[in-house]
Amino acid sequence: MRQRHGCRRRSRPPSYTTLWGTTRKAAEATGNIDILVCNAAAIPWPKPLHEYPETDWQTALDAGVSATFHTMREAFPYMSERGGRIITMGSIGGVRGVKGAGGYAATKAAIIGLTRVAANDWAQYGITANCVLPMGMSKAWEDLLASLPEGTDTFAAVHMRHNAVGYPGDAEKDIGPVVSFLGSDDSRYVTGAVIPVDGGLNDLE
Repeated sequence: MRQRHGCRRRSRPPSYTTLWGTTRKAAEATGNIDILVCNAAAIPWPKPLHEYPETDWQTALDAGVSATFHTMREAFPYMSERGGRIITMGSIGGVRGVKGAGGYAATKAAIIGLTRVAANDWAQYGITANCVLPMGMSKAWEDLLASLPEGTDTFAAVHMRHNAVGYPGDAEKDIGPVVSFLGSDDSRYVTGAVIPVDGGLNDLE
């Protein structure tokens, strides 16, 4: 997005407890906040709900939906002046029951709902809000899968075998262009949308 649209980028750590003031600093450094991409998450070790640690649950919520909520709310005063684009990262895991991923699934489902509320609350200010449901291999997923016992069947592993297009998504080539579109003026009439970018997994049973 930075190369295609000439954007200046600022990133921030995922824990919402470290967010205070960073949005203001980003606005001061760049002149304004026109596009906000919320892409933080924690992926705790998979466990069934009855064994899910409270610490893992809280970590998933803090790094996911809480960080997204506070970042969006901090950006609003800047975006409300001249409009803007908010893109959040959900997951197919937020619309399906993902085995062993209670905290991750819950926070991603909450992000979907939060994005739809923002789309309705802030449309009058010229702000659009959309949620992308990406599914592809990343360093975090690779590390998680490599750490699991051999033969463990995770949602990510099933996806890589059974998506419609037959290969894992690439962040730069497959997911990035969708995010770039949602951050552009071409998407001005798109808001409140939840867009799967998953190689067809959402349509597979």
